[in-house]
Amino acid sequence: MRGRTRRRGAPTSPPAGTVAVLGASAGLGAALAHLHRRRGDDVVAVARREERLLELGRAPAGPVSGAWYVAGADLADGPSLSRLSDALIERGPLVRAYLVAAADEAARAGTLEERLAAIERYHRLLFTSWVALTETLIEARAVGPESTLVAISSIAAGVPFPGLALYGAGKAALVAGARTARERPGPRCVVVRPGRFDSEFFGPQPFLVDRLPFARALEVMRAVDRGRDDVHLGTLSDVVASRAEAMVRRLSSRLVRDASPSPEEAG
Repeated sequence: MRGRTRRRGAPTSPPAGTVAVLGASAGLGAALAHLHRRRGDDVVAVARREERLLELGRAPAGPVSGAWYVAGADLADGPSLSRLSDALIERGPLVRAYLVAAADEAARAGTLEERLAAIERYHRLLFTSWVALTETLIEARAVGPESTLVAISSIAAGVPFPGLALYGAGKAALVAGARTARERPGPRCVVVRPGRFDSEFFGPQPFLVDRLPFARALEVMRAVDRGRDDVHLGTLSDVVASRAEAMVRRLSSRLVRDASPSPEEAG
């Protein structure tokens, strides 16, 4: 591709091409971006923190042969989303695009009503942006039947774990967006629940490039390479994880119902 040569030691599994990682400034997204660059893919690294992306591009973990392009963007911002679409179309066609959502911590503040409104707004914005971006890329032929869109979700998607409601709303939006995209001809859509892994989000640990969760990111890449469309990683099997998610959702609904006053109590 464009005269590039592969360096010894880089992952060699297919596909080689241009890969976008939306949420590449930290954690699993940063690890995925680095690994794709190592195996020879050009990478479009996307995140709100453009300066962090530039820093990561200057200090790769290990030898790389793929190019590193930076796009500062926020999926929950309309003008930013439009610029991102233009940047991805310019670098396309894409063989793969990862979407890794990160909640805005500022939305956790305020009264209960304000927090609930923020959660609903974030879910709606992220879902709408996901679908709009996918439609735009398909129409511009920046992605096609040979492309793969990967939503990095979580078992917390849609489940109101304490302190993770906004995070869960974002992950639920990604799953809903992927399932919506599957309903029409176009790129393959994959949902990955990567499980718990060591990163600066869990520990906590200082942000260091060589401490990124490369092992889990490699598991994600291999699962997608093998053609799996719904992937559960970590300590739970696929069946147990899917059942656990459904069970936790039923439990959370029951807790909400039990906590609600009956009509007699309310009256």
